[in-house]
Amino acid sequence: MKVLFLSNRVPFPPNDGGTVGVYQALMGLVDLGIDVTFFSLNPSRNKVDLKNALELEKIPHKEIYNIQTDITPWGALKNLLQNKSYHISRFYNKNIADKLAALLQKNRYDIIHFDGLQITIYLDIVRRYSQAKCVMRAANVEHKIWEGLAEHSANIFKKWYLKTAAQQLKKYELETIKHLDGLITVSIEDAAYFKQSGFDKEIHIAYTGFDITKLPPHTKVENCIYHIGAMDWMPNIEGLRWFMKEVWPLVHQKKSKLVLHLAGKNMEQEFYQYNNLNVNNHGQVQDALEFVSDKSTLIVPLFSGSGMRVKTVEAMAMGKTIIGTKMAAQGLPEEVKEYMIIVKTAKEFAEKIIYYANHTHEAHTLGQEAKLYAATHFEVKQIAESVVKYYNTVDSR
Repeated sequence: MKVLFLSNRVPFPPNDGGTVGVYQALMGLVDLGIDVTFFSLNPSRNKVDLKNALELEKIPHKEIYNIQTDITPWGALKNLLQNKSYHISRFYNKNIADKLAALLQKNRYDIIHFDGLQITIYLDIVRRYSQAKCVMRAANVEHKIWEGLAEHSANIFKKWYLKTAAQQLKKYELETIKHLDGLITVSIEDAAYFKQSGFDKEIHIAYTGFDITKLPPHTKVENCIYHIGAMDWMPNIEGLRWFMKEVWPLVHQKKSKLVLHLAGKNMEQEFYQYNNLNVNNHGQVQDALEFVSDKSTLIVPLFSGSGMRVKTVEAMAMGKTIIGTKMAAQGLPEEVKEYMIIVKTAKEFAEKIIYYANHTHEAHTLGQEAKLYAATHFEVKQIAESVVKYYNTVDSR
């Protein structure tokens, strides 16, 4: 089987939920021995120095192109007036489209894998030059993220803009899926939504998995809390902003020795202003797994989003205590909630953090149960094998 794997980002290093998802989807196929060609954008907002992406050497066939994707007021206004989704259009480049067309004319593929909605901006090019089956892996229902952000925004103008952007994105997203031969989601909820929205073919659910044997040893330090994620993703910004204003001061007041570690790329300056509350902000870290290895408790303060929470699964696989809003379990099987602490209010969030900091044996037991569950439900090889099996069942147009 020959697979052309199209991506809007280079997932090296896999340091946040988005890159981990792409990385595991891609390398899962490579490790199975599938003949994979990796064709990727290298966007300016998340540009990767390819010299440091050593794992790319495992992929014999690859083409990676830099692209300017920075958001500008003029670009946003232009797309608003044209009623186009700026979330999608800024990933299109004519020269890259020509490179893709040339690749398709030289090679015959069985599957064209679109990893994410943004890269489907090149779907017309693929259809023009290839007879391969087109499958998209949707890490989220993209427009639902923006609907959630609009709902929680207090600024009237911002709320209006986010709502309009969500509507434009929804129109594109639901129209695009009609032109695919197959669809992979990372959650049951997203699969159900796409079915209800008109996708009439089989949808495969493939959670983001992990190779448990490659995770670093868990050298847990008690009373050590952490949050890690892409801090240019609006749900993370809004959630952490709420946590720092409403939850952490309550924790620090009652248990001042607790330390909170923050990490993530493109960290807003506002999150560096809490040193007096025992907060250590690391910004972007080179090795996310090394960063989390000696931390005991993951916090997940999210109020919007879609797909699945990759960092939640990673924390489960490493035996961490997980405390978060209901979105912490988003997209995961219902029984996963048994292995984490779900809270509804800032007061409850603070109380649970303090409780498990004081009752470390209970926290450890919960973490070990979570680790066992993850090992049997989120193993990357099994998930990759299920994807290949799905590829073989997909009918082309």
